[in-house]
Amino acid sequence: AFQQKCMRFLAEFRRRGAVLFVSHDSRMVTSLCDRVLWLDRGVVRATGAAREVCRRYEAALSSESTEENEGFRIGGRGWRETPSRESPAPRADMRVPADFDADAPLDAAGGAVIDRIGVFSSGTPRRVLTGGEDVELRIECHAERPLTRPTVGFMLRDRLGQGVFGDHTYAGGGTAPAALQAGQGFSASFRFRFPYLLSGEYAMEAAVYEGAPTHNRMLARLHDTAFLSMQSRHPGGGLVNIPASSIRLSVEGEEPVPSLTAAMPGKLIARQP
Repeated sequence: AFQQKCMRFLAEFRRRGAVLFVSHDSRMVTSLCDRVLWLDRGVVRATGAAREVCRRYEAALSSESTEENEGFRIGGRGWRETPSRESPAPRADMRVPADFDADAPLDAAGGAVIDRIGVFSSGTPRRVLTGGEDVELRIECHAERPLTRPTVGFMLRDRLGQGVFGDHTYAGGGTAPAALQAGQGFSASFRFRFPYLLSGEYAMEAAVYEGAPTHNRMLARLHDTAFLSMQSRHPGGGLVNIPASSIRLSVEGEEPVPSLTAAMPGKLIARQP
């Protein structure tokens, strides 16, 4: 919780101070910065809203990496627009992201309250997970005023406050409630197989939005109440481990070692010759 608080302090500090962050990591850039300056060999290629410039930067890199099998080069040739062109400013009362933005500034407009967040497996509340488990995430809320088409989303964050994965009810394709009255309760349920993450502590947070992904406002956010401890049975490098369906080591001229199957996740079988 303290680490999450520190990351939120940094996000809040950006609103009253200045942070200069230089990186090729567009995920961190969009998380920490409001505006971005894209430099290509000392030449300004673009400046503007962080998400817009980073999307175009990534598109340029993707285009270069497949261009005539020439490999990867940072040159920005995939984007032909005028470098000085900036995105128009959004309306003061509405955010205009490509999706519901879990990394938006912390202030919420109000109008809804998130009462509780819970992770369940076979109907039992869980605090410790091992990966590969079928779980249900439940988010219970209520309206403080009449609401039109509310959307509930969640984000799992690591100890540094980085978003690991998340989703929202709008993406589920179901029809949102036509309208809610003040005091009326509503809830969201997400069922999924929990990914194989590195062992450690994670924080689950939730948010309520009103509107569509391209035009919405955040009404409520709840954090520092739901924490999960991940105990991986299949340790490995990187942020996420893979649920391998088969693992084997073969030596020329010898029979291959029996496979490690998905039916036995996280267990290594050693056989003596």
